[in-house]
Amino acid sequence: MLPNANLEGACRLLDQVPGFSNQSTYRQPVAWMLTGDLDKAHEILDKTENDLGDRDDIAAGSLRSYIKVFRDRYPITG
Repeated sequence: MLPNANLEGACRLLDQVPGFSNQSTYRQPVAWMLTGDLDKAHEILDKTENDLGDRDDIAAGSLRSYIKVFRDRYPITG
């Protein structure tokens, strides 16, 4: 437990969630943003959006809205 008792360790654990997890897709970018790694956060958002493909269900729409707000609020600057 001790190696993961910090924010970076928590991020690594979140990254290990296999497949398309509805909860981790919201948590991972925020965790990486809190470490100061906006590039990693946006990389996760890009992959998540790509994984959504052509889905047009309510969950996909909600996730797309979250991704847009996150990108607008925490843009990569530099």
